[in-house]
Amino acid sequence: MVQVQAAPFVLRTYALSKNGILPASIKEGLDKLPKFSAWAKAMMEKESVTCIWDEQKFVTRTAERIKKMKGQQRK
Repeated sequence: MVQVQAAPFVLRTYALSKNGILPASIKEGLDKLPKFSAWAKAMMEKESVTCIWDEQKFVTRTAERIKKMKGQQRK
């Protein structure tokens, strides 16, 4: 059950780090944890986990939301 609940957050964290929205050091830090990174890699390769995951759409939408929030802060 923990894996089912953690998988979406891991997918998002790796995607956002890989695409420059979160610092790359987050992904690098996670990759230094051998058991965690092995689990994350295996999980991200499972079709049952990724079948509803559209990484590019998620990254694009997140970047747009962040940009919008930053614009609202300046008002």
